[in-house]
Amino acid sequence: MLTLKKLMARHPGCAFHGSQATATEAWLGEYGKYKTRVVIDSGADITLISHAAVSNLSPKPKVKTGQQINLVQVTRASKISGFITLPIFFDADKDPVKLELEAYVAKGMTTPFILGNDFADQYALSVVRDENGAHLSLGDIGRKIQVENSIGPSLQNKTGHVFQVRTKTGISYLVEKFKNHPRAKKARKSERKKKIENPVRATEECVILPNTMKAVSVTLNFPEKLDIAYVEKLLISNCGEDHFYSSPHYLIIREDCRLRISNFSTFPVKIQKGQILGIRPLSCYMTQFS
Repeated sequence: MLTLKKLMARHPGCAFHGSQATATEAWLGEYGKYKTRVVIDSGADITLISHAAVSNLSPKPKVKTGQQINLVQVTRASKISGFITLPIFFDADKDPVKLELEAYVAKGMTTPFILGNDFADQYALSVVRDENGAHLSLGDIGRKIQVENSIGPSLQNKTGHVFQVRTKTGISYLVEKFKNHPRAKKARKSERKKKIENPVRATEECVILPNTMKAVSVTLNFPEKLDIAYVEKLLISNCGEDHFYSSPHYLIIREDCRLRISNFSTFPVKIQKGQILGIRPLSCYMTQFS
């Protein structure tokens, strides 16, 4: 069995100190015109270009509509969907090498250009590290570029938040966390509402003729140890001010669990099974006498 030796020593628990994504420099859009820093092995699924870098290009490439991409940050998840196509040129050890890329435009990203796994895999780009440093091997053409893995800032946006890039099909736990947050908030709100009021629901489907009243069978949670419940008046409208029906303030007893509904409109009203017809407020306390 062989044991690999570390190239750099670190104190216990500090192996990550000084670690940065491997980067080099390349020409964007046109050789010899706009040179910028390019991050090579960030782990991003897709290739990204900052909005500022796109603004510096001349002529400015057209931003096209692409797939919905999740830019996962520590504090929130934002989405980007526009991309550009452009050539990128590397100054290799013998002569320049050109790659045709698609890059999604990310606003607020301080790193000018991130080469993702999408094109790193297609062009068979690989980072080779040894005691002499690190270099980028460009496919099978026998060209390589000297790169550095400890320069510049890490992958951060303008507010200093580190981010990762995942396509929607490879969505991460952090995205799911933020995605589910509104649902959890809605569920908590629903629970609080249940503690405040108790709905009275119809247990049958029926029709109430115009300008008539009908006793509709309902179900509700009676107060503990009581066989009577107070129901508040509820005004219901389906089609506007001239088409409404209502339940009165009413006392319902367990033996005759029905609620009187009056149709004040000139049209028949259909009551659906499970429909809320009244509210029993939990704040109303009652005492039952024998």
